[in-house]
Amino acid sequence: MTKDELLAMIRAAFEDVTLGSGVSLREADVIDSYGSLEERKAARALDRKDAWWELPSDDLQNPWPISFLDDAGFAFYLPAYLTDALRSDLQRDSTNIALFALNPSNLVENFGAITPPQAAAIAAFLEYAEEHDPNENIFYSDAWSYWAERSRSLS
Repeated sequence: MTKDELLAMIRAAFEDVTLGSGVSLREADVIDSYGSLEERKAARALDRKDAWWELPSDDLQNPWPISFLDDAGFAFYLPAYLTDALRSDLQRDSTNIALFALNPSNLVENFGAITPPQAAAIAAFLEYAEEHDPNENIFYSDAWSYWAERSRSLS
């Protein structure tokens, strides 16, 4: 699969995903800092809640918020991380953030909103990244096995 085909697959699988009432990135950053409900609300007001594909790349380079997203936030931001990683030829921080997030031993509690087509796109991303990652991350096989199985078991 080419990079362009994979980008199209991710877009198609996640196109209808919106943040809804899920935790936003800036809100997750406030949660990480033990911020108040007022601070969370103010931070959330600054974030996009639709069109994840329009998120600025710079918003996706901070590794801490992804650990504080809920299911809806994870499903909304994950395709943005995957897309940013691909567009940077796996060179930006978004690549390692996505790999951390997709490792089933890390954030499995956040995977609940992921559909079978989305799980298939994630598995395809991991397969592509394993072939093309200049840093040769070691997380691919376990993560790929999990997401490939999940794409089959959810359908």
